[in-house]
Amino acid sequence: MIIALTGGIGSGKSAALQAFAELGWKTLSADQICHDIYRDDLDFIDQLYQHWGDTIFSMKGVIDRKAVAKIIFTQPDELKWLNSLLHPMIRQVADKQFTATPEDDYIFEVPLLYECGWEKDFSAVICVWSEASLIRKRLLNRGLNDDEISRRMANQLPADQKLERADFALINNGSLANLYAQCEILTNQIKGKLWK
Repeated sequence: MIIALTGGIGSGKSAALQAFAELGWKTLSADQICHDIYRDDLDFIDQLYQHWGDTIFSMKGVIDRKAVAKIIFTQPDELKWLNSLLHPMIRQVADKQFTATPEDDYIFEVPLLYECGWEKDFSAVICVWSEASLIRKRLLNRGLNDDEISRRMANQLPADQKLERADFALINNGSLANLYAQCEILTNQIKGKLWK
C-alpha cells in the first residue's frame, strides 16, 4: 500500500512524514528525491546549465537553489519548464523504490500531488493542513519574506482545496506532540480500513 501525504507549503508535511516513519511506515519524500536530483543527476544539471547558464551555480560549482527559485517563482513559464523535467524524474525514482520493495507499505510525501495529477495513483491521500497565519509565521522563520511566501503559495492549489480532496486530514495548529498523536491515530484507522 502506498499512501500520498500532501499539503501546502509550511503545513508540516515533513514533520508528519517523520512521525509516520517513527510509527513503522516506510517513507519517501518527493522533496528529498528532488534535492538528490539537483545534487547528483549530471544530465539534469547540464539541462539547467544549457537553459539558464552559469548564473544558477554557486561559487563552489553546485546549483544554487535560491537562484533557481528567483527565476521560477517570478516567471511562470520557467517554473512550468522545470517541472516538466523534474516531475517525471521524481516519479521514476519513487516508482523504482516502490517496485523494489512491493511488500512494504509507504507514506510518500508529495507537496504538489494534485497539481501533478497523481492523486489517483495511490491507495489514499492524507493532507496536512494549518491555519494561514501559522504557515506564514513558519515560513518567515525559514527566512522567506512576505513576497516570496505569496509567490510560492500562488503556485500551489489552495490548502483548503487540498484538504477537501484528501481521504484523511491532519490538522497541524498545535505542537509536534499533537501532530504525532494524530499520525498515530490515523495509522490505526488506516490499518483498520485498508490493511484487511
